[in-house]
Amino acid sequence: MQAVRRNRGARLSVTARRTRFGHRQAGVTSVQLLLAACLASIVSMMAVPMMADQAGEARVSQATADIGRIQLRAMKYQIDNNGLLPESLDDMKLGYMTDPWGKQYEYLNFQGLVGDGKKRRLPNNVIVNVEFDVYSRGPDGQTTPMLTCLPSHDDIVRVRDGAFIGAATEYTRVDTHVCPQS
Repeated sequence: MQAVRRNRGARLSVTARRTRFGHRQAGVTSVQLLLAACLASIVSMMAVPMMADQAGEARVSQATADIGRIQLRAMKYQIDNNGLLPESLDDMKLGYMTDPWGKQYEYLNFQGLVGDGKKRRLPNNVIVNVEFDVYSRGPDGQTTPMLTCLPSHDDIVRVRDGAFIGAATEYTRVDTHVCPQS
């Protein structure tokens, strides 16, 4: 009979047993398989929301960049046309552009507008843009002229005539999205 050498310092992560002929056979128990499956599911449950958040942030970044591009085109158009702004995205040859959520960007020209009816605003009737406005309705596709109202909280906006471009909530910093009664 041969002596079997044992390595006392090393520990096997799988169970080992001897077969009928004295050979060692390694295997994995069902408990170990169940534990591995649980760990994999926990890791995937944590990873999926993080990837979804990154995808949402990427869409906001894309919309912000697009609005900046539209703003530059509008300003170039204004220079090339003796101070007149384009009436629509089509005038700038950007009518094909859609936001990352598949909706058309909103462009409003305020030149010659009587009153402030179409202009977007903050509380206390503070107008956010003077000459023109460009924005995306965001993921929900809804908006209101008041940036602090719930339908506008996810809009990607141009404020202070282009000094800020980004999510409406980043500019307004309002926790409660309450619309004033008109």
